[in-house]
Amino acid sequence: MKEKNIYAALMVVLAALILVFVSSNQLFAEEGKIAIGVQGGLVTSIANEAIDGYSDTEWDNGFAFGINTTYRFPVGLTLGIDLQRFETELTENDFEIGEATITPLLFMIGMQSIPTEKRGLAGHLYVGLGYSFNDCDEGDDIEQLARDIEELLDYYGYDADVSLKLDIEDSFAFALGLGGDYFFNENFSWNIIDIRMLLLSPDGKVKVKVEYAGESAEDELTEELNLNNIQISTGLKFWF
Repeated sequence: MKEKNIYAALMVVLAALILVFVSSNQLFAEEGKIAIGVQGGLVTSIANEAIDGYSDTEWDNGFAFGINTTYRFPVGLTLGIDLQRFETELTENDFEIGEATITPLLFMIGMQSIPTEKRGLAGHLYVGLGYSFNDCDEGDDIEQLARDIEELLDYYGYDADVSLKLDIEDSFAFALGLGGDYFFNENFSWNIIDIRMLLLSPDGKVKVKVEYAGESAEDELTEELNLNNIQISTGLKFWF
């Protein structure tokens, strides 16, 4: 799978800017702190193929929201837990396949600076590893396709019920991110911008079931999905 180079370049440039800013301003205050935060922002796919091997498939943009908790050690090292959720629609050309609901639970390790004067600009970066709980609802066009198949069978004299169900298996997820913050005081900060690359490739399934004359037959097709994305978000944190 090829990634969209513009997003990788953006990550590199912003990482360099934030690291230069942090290193040049000695912002690592010597105290341990716990934070609870909320976050929300745009999700954009970086996969050229939403379904591996199907070049016309794509994910629409979505909106992610989540909560997180962080412990910052005096040296700036952070450990945290991040739970988020977002929805994105899967299409092929204009055909609505389905809408995926993605809920990653990530365990984070990173660095967080805090202004020595308790007020001002700071930065953060992190990596995360966890598990994503995934689900999918059928799109309108998939439901219409099932009805069209029923009508075709009925035309040839078969009064059958046809169902097409979509499913996305749960999967491991990896995250890499960085951003800039503004501390209003030692207890309250605004995450001005957070840029996260979230990587996950779960299996997607189409389950076909046909019922006719008291008998039923089932089959399923499994394909790898490319749900890798870039998220640009903002949020608030309360420190204590």
